[in-house]
Amino acid sequence: MLRLISIFFCVLFSLAGTSELSANTTVTNGVIQRDSGLRMIQSTGRAVLIEEGSVSEARAMALEDALYYAALKGGAKIDGYSAVDSQTALSETIIVRPTSEILDYSIVSEIQDETHYEILIEAVVGDVELSGCQNRPISYLTLFKPEYKLASDVPNWLSQSPAFISRKLAVNLSNQNRLRVQDARHTAASHAQYGERNLYDYRTLTSGRVELKNGDIGIVTSVSIEMDSSRKMLSKTHFMDVTIETRLITAAGQPVAEKIEDNFRIRLSEDHLLRSVAVLSHEKREVVAKLLADAADIHAAKLTEKLICMPLRETLKRNQQALYVNVGALQGITRNHIAVAKGLDNPMTFLKVTSTDSRQAELMPLDSRIDVARLEGLEVTFLEFDQ
Repeated sequence: MLRLISIFFCVLFSLAGTSELSANTTVTNGVIQRDSGLRMIQSTGRAVLIEEGSVSEARAMALEDALYYAALKGGAKIDGYSAVDSQTALSETIIVRPTSEILDYSIVSEIQDETHYEILIEAVVGDVELSGCQNRPISYLTLFKPEYKLASDVPNWLSQSPAFISRKLAVNLSNQNRLRVQDARHTAASHAQYGERNLYDYRTLTSGRVELKNGDIGIVTSVSIEMDSSRKMLSKTHFMDVTIETRLITAAGQPVAEKIEDNFRIRLSEDHLLRSVAVLSHEKREVVAKLLADAADIHAAKLTEKLICMPLRETLKRNQQALYVNVGALQGITRNHIAVAKGLDNPMTFLKVTSTDSRQAELMPLDSRIDVARLEGLEVTFLEFDQ
């Protein structure tokens, strides 16, 4: 009973201190919740050495305590109830349960003295399936040559509309603080250099070649404009149907499965028996240009959200005894950032970034018993970035 009460107050004090730092901490239905995703947490467990031969038992109890407190730091559910026995004695019971999961951990240090055994662990706490938008701080993208499709019956004064939309889209993306845009709309995506530079490529050595480096995204936008009409009684209304579709390309030269597509219908004019009514029904060109600009803005906003939320994936490589990837600080990766690799005997292997520079980061598995050579060639996904 005394142990439960002490745990309860430890949880309250630790969570009270944390709530001042996190504006997104909420309490709902008795469950103390924080932001979804994964966190790296340090936790200490202690156990009493009852006798000399109980070291292994004390170590196990200390490790259990450390894991339990680590889970509590990820969120806790507190239940309590009262009971009255036949002697009208009142008893209070408090139950504290962790609401998060320990996905992986490593032992940082172990200390033993005459009376206690203490273990400090570093644990990954959370739910990897809940991490949605990765919230990438910076995304590097290259705008490749757009594709235009203009129907033959589109009025001549609208012939430059696809190019106008492309320019507006480029300007809008360039103005986003979290995007770094390379405007290569003069170059087709098929002519780019993907991934690591080929030093023996003739075009790279002579005239240069647009590069899409690891961690960067290339986009190819297609703008299609067609005409349509609908008839009502004595009038016929003409519309312009605009489709903006953007395909994303990774540094490996492979397209991302999901495309971003928007469809817009803009009213242009109306045929009527009365000429004066028909003339007045024509939409002004300035209004049409404004509607096309708005369409580009809407598409740019959706594209920006997609780029920021995209997971950052890269293949693990090995240099002597170190694992590394060819993405780094430019993509927002910092020391102690958590990544997950799927493969080997376990469904997930967690790694921690130990050092980073602009375009490279070194990692090590949280479980030091894992042979790093076995991880080489696996795809690693970096988990949620900080706000």
